[in-house]
Amino acid sequence: MVTAAVYVRISQDRSGLQAGVLRQQEDCLDLAVRLGLEDPVVLVDNDVSAYDGGRRPGYDLLVDQIRAGVTTVVVWHVDRLYRQPRERTAPRS
Repeated sequence: MVTAAVYVRISQDRSGLQAGVLRQQEDCLDLAVRLGLEDPVVLVDNDVSAYDGGRRPGYDLLVDQIRAGVTTVVVWHVDRLYRQPRERTAPRS
């Protein structure tokens, strides 16, 4: 059973190379290893804004993973996880 997840997001990826999310992912996976978290699931929203209210498929999967038992979420910075204050207290339906 997966008990940890890594979530990475970048709002704009003009090059299409996913460089921003790959850098975040590397840092987050390094931290997960240091914390002793085994095999975290990695969820990615590349070129997806959190501010405009649009759907974020990786975030939605993260919420599903938390409901299924993930207890630890690793993010590069908290602003990669949420932008709207309501997201701090209640997951999207």
